[in-house]
Amino acid sequence: MHNSVTSWVLLGRQKKIFDLALAHITSKQCATETRNMEQSLVSLIFRTYAELQILGNDTENALHVLISMAEHLRHGAAYKPRNNHLATEDRIKSARDLYNQLIEDTFHSVDDAPQRNIELPFCAALFFHLTADIHKACQVFEHCTRADLWPEGDCPDTGYFSTKTLVQEHPIQVGSTREQYVHLLYLRYVFAVLPSKAQDGRLNLFPEKRKRGILLRALHRFPTHPLPLALLSEQIVSTYTRILTRRIFDSLQLRCNSPIIAVFSVFHELKSAHSSPQRRIARVRKIIERALQHERNQSNIMLWRLYLRFEQNQGDTESANKIRIRALQHCPHSKSLWMDCLSLFTDSLDEESLQSMAGVMIEKGIRVGCDEVK
Repeated sequence: MHNSVTSWVLLGRQKKIFDLALAHITSKQCATETRNMEQSLVSLIFRTYAELQILGNDTENALHVLISMAEHLRHGAAYKPRNNHLATEDRIKSARDLYNQLIEDTFHSVDDAPQRNIELPFCAALFFHLTADIHKACQVFEHCTRADLWPEGDCPDTGYFSTKTLVQEHPIQVGSTREQYVHLLYLRYVFAVLPSKAQDGRLNLFPEKRKRGILLRALHRFPTHPLPLALLSEQIVSTYTRILTRRIFDSLQLRCNSPIIAVFSVFHELKSAHSSPQRRIARVRKIIERALQHERNQSNIMLWRLYLRFEQNQGDTESANKIRIRALQHCPHSKSLWMDCLSLFTDSLDEESLQSMAGVMIEKGIRVGCDEVK
């Protein structure tokens, strides 16, 4: 009960802040100031507000925000907070016509690609989502993920990826910053905003296979970004998806041996309860050791701290001590690693070894009491 009341209060404050900000930005008194403001920034505020309202299940206010944005773009109308009345059919139709025109202009204009307002298509997609046209909303997102729309980097279109195409030996391609932003918004829409089933609970609007395809395409373009990796690590619906996810992580790590990929792969294994503890332990060790084979990863403190804590949690003091020695050899100046060693091995090391470690820390100028070990 307390959490629900707190959430309600926070949502009320959130609405008030956005209403005041949009009313000020779109007011005539502020017209001279906002004239120099990038239109994409104003669109970003509208889109963020509408998305947060959808996530808070206030779809009526979200629709009001997107209709108000259309009226501001068309007539320069100032934003007004929603009253208790529903949006009229005329306002919805007028906004739909404008968003359709904006999508046409966005997708078919080539000369002004660098100046293209990246937020407008997503505002249109959210509008279609709220007006019971989810299929068109997904079409907008699908079209926006075309790499040739965001030509600030060398990023050819990769098409619609299946699991088979990802795990094969295709070179990983890195797209532009704007393309990355587009893919992340699409992932947020699919995994957070879009319901997997209709209100009657029967129609599956967005099958898991299609979601996974969108996720794989984003991973192919941006293999080290935390958001798609986190979404991938949560794919433990069945034994099939667990094995499939493991294959994808293996493929990503073999072709782009990033410590970030290794960390999320380890988290995926630790969350999986389908395999035996022995296999899970062996799997985690294999993932980390494979990452440490690359010279650039051997000085990665995050990997060593993860490895050290994992071995210590298994209760194998001998293995943990070997990892401790290797870690300190590769990262001798890492204070956090030294502090981990002191806190984790206080009970297992003798007094002479602990004094030796403290002496080395003093010799290297590492101060023990500067921060708290977490």
